[in-house]
Amino acid sequence: MKIWQKVLLGGAAAVAMTGAANAQATDTITLDVTQNGTGDVATEVNLVETAVLAGQTGVLEITITPNNGGGTDPWGVSGLSAAGFVTLTYTNAVFGNPVSETVVGGTTGTCGSSVTPVTASSTASTVTFEVANIEECDGQGPNGVLQIEVPFALSSLADANFSVGVTTVNATLADTTAYEVNGGPLVETGPAYTLAFDTDNPDVAGNRQLALGLDPAFSAFDTAGTDTDAILGEFKLTAGFAAADLQGTAVSAPQDLALSITAQDAAGIQDFVVENGGGTDVTLSRVGTTNEFTGTVSGAVTVADFADSAVTVNLTGTDTVAAQTFTPTASVTADTATIEQTAAALEGITRDGSPSANFSWVALEDVTASQNVFRFKGLTEGDRIIASVSELNTGEAAASLDITSDVTVSAGGEAVLTGAQLGDLFTAAALIDNTAAGVTRGTVDFTVEAEAVNVERLLFSGNGGITTMDDDDLRSGVLNP
Repeated sequence: MKIWQKVLLGGAAAVAMTGAANAQATDTITLDVTQNGTGDVATEVNLVETAVLAGQTGVLEITITPNNGGGTDPWGVSGLSAAGFVTLTYTNAVFGNPVSETVVGGTTGTCGSSVTPVTASSTASTVTFEVANIEECDGQGPNGVLQIEVPFALSSLADANFSVGVTTVNATLADTTAYEVNGGPLVETGPAYTLAFDTDNPDVAGNRQLALGLDPAFSAFDTAGTDTDAILGEFKLTAGFAAADLQGTAVSAPQDLALSITAQDAAGIQDFVVENGGGTDVTLSRVGTTNEFTGTVSGAVTVADFADSAVTVNLTGTDTVAAQTFTPTASVTADTATIEQTAAALEGITRDGSPSANFSWVALEDVTASQNVFRFKGLTEGDRIIASVSELNTGEAAASLDITSDVTVSAGGEAVLTGAQLGDLFTAAALIDNTAAGVTRGTVDFTVEAEAVNVERLLFSGNGGITTMDDDDLRSGVLNP
């Protein structure tokens, strides 16, 4: 395959020489990667799945000519005889066969006719050729083109690259001019197909919040409690690298699509459905009493049918459903390999409830000056409480934690929790480390899965004084219910 990248050998700054100014030479390398000289290779191959290195060989053909050929000094050697050093280096490839100076030559004439003997073994990946009188490779006519053909063999299941550099040396004046190039890809490797879950579907923005005022509560979506399905995201199957080897053998069509979604709590979930644009949608049914739901498409799979397939969760509508996230997986087979998804992101579902204000600058450990105390009012034993921390001065990521079992509700529907106790709970869950700073502070908020619950913050000073923080609601822009 003719790459024709015109990879530029960037000329170094001109060096002034005795008697004449050195012309700056900028030169071009033309590349061709072939199947051992018999035809172009496939430069994008699916070796990740086939895992076959044997026979993955080819030839890198390099042609070097000065762009300013025909000038008085195309290589910047002031018209004097000079040696040229051409260095080739492979990454994730070796020569595969021994390489010697015989791979270097001009089309005819004196360009490349005298190369210092050199030997590189079949397992080597770099070699330097010393070409005498490189100034005669001036790009003029059939005599002026320097050609090098070097074999390669892939040495790992990864992208293979090359780099080429040319240095000219005028031994008489001890002047050196370097022309370097960063080369480019020799062979790129990748999967035959790509499978991914994401949240790009525009309908994902719809209601995924479970309604509170139902019997039973949280058995359907939206405030009316009539929706028993919600779109969580998309599944995408796309074509990747179509060649199974450097000879261009085509990868087979994908076969046997296997889909799985694991819930955190399967109670109240009927099934999941993945849209099939060309046939029957794929239903993922629950596996026994587990939290896993699976579905398959047996035989050949049409890639276009699953280019942008909506993923929907369906509820029974008669059971309470937990707020949760989901873990999807997918795989197909191609030839003898199994290809799995590279991204697995679906939206979760939430429950309606009472949000608190955002309480800022909360100390999440014991402090002597004052202690943050959160007072919950209107609770019923068992109401689910989710606490969240963010904007931590330690730089740790925001996190949320179910603290229902850690809160004691009084007969009057009241519960009390200090900032230090909350910090200890998050630290015990390995979500933060409240010993990581002098005083760990952050923004705290709560969501209670119940109606008309109020959360307020009080400050208890070391001398027994109490300060109310009524302006928390005003600062946050959220009014406690």
